Amino acid sequence: MMTSQATPPRGASDERRLTGIIFEVDGTLADTEELHRQAFNASFREFDLTWEWTTPVYEQLLSISGGRERMAHDAATLAPPGGPATLTQQRIAEIHRDKTRRYGQLLSAGSLRLRPGAARLMQEARAAGVRLVIATRSAE
Repeated sequence: MMTSQATPPRGASDERRLTGIIFEVDGTLADTEELHRQAFNASFREFDLTWEWTTPVYEQLLSISGGRERMAHDAATLAPPGGPATLTQQRIAEIHRDKTRRYGQLLSAGSLRLRPGAARLMQEARAAGVRLVIATRSAE
């Protein structure tokens, strides 16, 4: 855990001083995956798909990197009603754009809550002069 001390403990080398923290976007500071799941399901309904990604199903799909890739995988391997015949790459891209818009609306509405201790960690790190960085594997 960080302390609000700006200098390393007595006898510590500057070489060992924490200078930055890198956070991965999804799931580190907040549980964003639940909002992604909700947005996917809303988009599926909008596009007249009979899909409903439950929490357990979505947790399994998270082993596949990327929302478009998850939809393609689901259509190809699980073959839910309304699946492969209706989901071309273009259709998947349309659904994903809609999902991204809906996810942004959920974020703007204040639906996302930080994990316990996340705000304190960031505040103490900034007070100690530690740089905070957000990283992602997502192409978007």
